[in-house]
Amino acid sequence: MIHRIGLLVLGAIVAAAVAGAAAAQTQAGTVAVTDVQGVIDSVVSRHVRRAIEDAGQRGHAALVLRMDTPGGLDSAMREIVQAILVSPVPVIVYVAPGGARAASAGVFVAYAAHVSAMAPGTNIGAATPVALDPSGSGAAANETLLDKATNDAAAYLRSLAELRGRNADWGELAVRRAVSVPAREAVALGVVDLMAASVPELLAESDGRTVALPDGARVLRTSEAPTVAYEMGPIDGFLHKLIDPNIAFILFSLGLLALSVELFHPGLILPGVAGVIMLLLALLAFGTLPIEPVGAGLIVFAVFLFVLESQIVSHGVLGIGGVVALVLGAMFLFRPIDLPEPALPHLGVHPGLIASLGTVMGLCVLLLARAAYTVRRLPRGGLPLPGAGAFGVAKTALAPSGTVLIDSEEWTAETSRAGLPAGTRVRVEGARGLTLLVLDGDTDDAHVPPEAGRAEQPATGP
Repeated sequence: MIHRIGLLVLGAIVAAAVAGAAAAQTQAGTVAVTDVQGVIDSVVSRHVRRAIEDAGQRGHAALVLRMDTPGGLDSAMREIVQAILVSPVPVIVYVAPGGARAASAGVFVAYAAHVSAMAPGTNIGAATPVALDPSGSGAAANETLLDKATNDAAAYLRSLAELRGRNADWGELAVRRAVSVPAREAVALGVVDLMAASVPELLAESDGRTVALPDGARVLRTSEAPTVAYEMGPIDGFLHKLIDPNIAFILFSLGLLALSVELFHPGLILPGVAGVIMLLLALLAFGTLPIEPVGAGLIVFAVFLFVLESQIVSHGVLGIGGVVALVLGAMFLFRPIDLPEPALPHLGVHPGLIASLGTVMGLCVLLLARAAYTVRRLPRGGLPLPGAGAFGVAKTALAPSGTVLIDSEEWTAETSRAGLPAGTRVRVEGARGLTLLVLDGDTDDAHVPPEAGRAEQPATGP
């Protein structure tokens, strides 16, 4: 019996090993394909690194990065390059579809790939470092910093070119002179390895090439290999779209405006909830972008002024100051505090968007401040205070405070006399807050309208 059980266990182990080997062979013959679209930011970097890790764990024959990017952040680009250099599987960068580009940071990623290819109608180049200038001019904040960044980027790209056997001289020109070339010329110059119109053609052209991996050389066997898609997760996809200076600023401005509505008119709830959500999303986006402390400080100061405006009657002065601080903060929010990035030609809030949102928020703040000031001047119930000289009747004894009737409305009143009995004709002398200051009406010779009291149908006043 024990012998039979041992045979069964051994058979199960052998079957599992055979099944695992078959599964491994199936995975080893497949090629993973994932997209790198848009700005290369921290989200894209995390996605690519996960794709490389997943491809290594599953034993894929290769990983294809189908790329279309205007560039991105230096830190994110270097993370991707480092992940490619230590990748356990060959990484093929494919600039596609037609009309796509590999600009700025995309050039570095393409040069780091084991195989680099382009689709017809695409281009690559323009890797000159630029300052993150919100004016969009691309002017360097400091010429020395720009020179240092240019030299650093040129040396980095040349080192990648020498590692992969690509055109190092052209790479340096792409950094120093922002040159860019189409696909066919890129192949002729040795910038990329090949041109392919589709992924199957790319895999067929890549087949048989020998690439260097950390564990040694490997020959690609990708011809007619089945492909599997590696998709960016929904959360990362949402964050990737969110991490845009313009979208982040729109969310922050609208969130601040919604929160201001809640502060000016407490109890509405919906504006407050929506405002907090939008502000948190904006802060999430700001946290992944290169932020200038001065710009961030101005935005925090703008929030402080908006809160003060909701609590202090300044006739909109504090609110307008908040709008000005917000506009200035948006202008300076993305100025470089380190070396310029070999990345985007412009990373900042568009000036037109700043002007538009600043104008809209300024008008809204003035309207909110005016409405709040009007409401603050109204007593309970929203009725205007009776003016000085108005006559009425004491509904209760004033000793020295009580209730009076003026035009059928009840008001809290106070007199400086020793006391006025109920039914006494009274005259308004002024007000302290929402309390009327009254005197005995008989001490005034003015005419008292006979309907001044109309106590038979008193209205419920504040």
